[in-house]
Amino acid sequence: MFSYYCSKKTIPTPRKYTLKKNERLKSRTLINELFESGSNHFLFPLKVIFKIEASTSDKQHGMLFGVTVPKRLHKSAVTRNLLKRRIREAYRLHKLNLQDITEQHSIRLSMMYIYVSKEVESYETIQRSTIKLLKKLRTSVK
Repeated sequence: MFSYYCSKKTIPTPRKYTLKKNERLKSRTLINELFESGSNHFLFPLKVIFKIEASTSDKQHGMLFGVTVPKRLHKSAVTRNLLKRRIREAYRLHKLNLQDITEQHSIRLSMMYIYVSKEVESYETIQRSTIKLLKKLRTSVK
C-alpha cells in the first residue's frame, strides 16, 4: 500500500521557481551586444532590452537575465538592492512559460531589466509590469 502512494508515477514533479547562476546575464560581451543590437519593450516602471538568438548547442539555449537600477535615479545602494530583489523575485515566479518556449524552439533569449522610475514602487506594481513584459516577450519569441 505504501509503495502505491510513493511511486514516481503518482507524484507529479513540481516545477521549480529558481533563478540559478547559469541563468544570470554576467558576460560583458553579451551585455554589450545586448545594448548595441537588442530590441526593447517598455512598461512603467520597467524597461526590458532583449536579444533573441538561435542556438546551435544544447548548452546555449535558454534564458539569460540581468537587472539594473541606475545610480543616477537612486543614490542609496539600499534602495537599489531592494528594487533589484523585487524585480528578480517577480521574474523568478513568472518566467516558466517563456522558458518552456525558448527550450522548445532552441532559442537563447538574453534580457536586461532596467528600472526607470524615480520613486520606489511597490512589489505589486513591479510584479504586474514584469508579467506584462514577459507576455510581450513571449509574443516576440513566437
